[in-house]
Parts: sequence; structure tokens; C-alpha cells
Amino acid sequence: MDKVLYDRIVNYAKDIEFGKPVPRFAKPWQQDGLETARQIYEYIKFGGEQTAKEIAEAFEVSPEYAKQVILALQNGGAKIQAVAEDSGKQHRHAHKYFVAKS
Repeated sequence: MDKVLYDRIVNYAKDIEFGKPVPRFAKPWQQDGLETARQIYEYIKFGGEQTAKEIAEAFEVSPEYAKQVILALQNGGAKIQAVAEDSGKQHRHAHKYFVAKS
């Protein structure tokens, strides 16, 4: 993900969180990126706790891209929280993301 798209997701995170329409941009990839961010947010909100891998598989993106979208949404103020989950591999923790209740 490039910085321009990341910044756009941060700037519109609250609009995404509250279901407001996101603005149209001249570059289709920016619009697609914001729509993907909205879909990921809604997937987490309505699907319960999800790992980045589960989110990535649902949207056919890489787990790293899913993590970047989640981070951008969090930095923009969307109430997405993470909880560590023991993955059993070398005591590493995967994170499950969920939308905090207001």
C-alpha cells in the first residue's frame, strides 16, 4: 500500500466507521482502496474476531495489506481493537481484530 492511499484511509476512517459515503477520486485505485477499507471494517464489525489471514483470504489480499488497512483505520480513529492469540508456533502471537462496542 502506498502512502497516499494509507493517508486517505486515515482521513476517512470515521466516515467509514459511521457508514458515510467516501468521496470520489480521479484515480480509481484510490476509490477501490477506500471501498476495500470499508468492506474490511464491516467484515470485522459484523463477523466478530478475525485474524489478518482470515480477512486477507476473504478479500483476496495479502495479510500484510489487511494489517495496513486495519492500522490506517485505527490511526484514523475507527474503534478496531486487537487481542493477542497464542498461535502455538514458537510462542508467537497472532492478533484477532474486532470492533469495540461504543
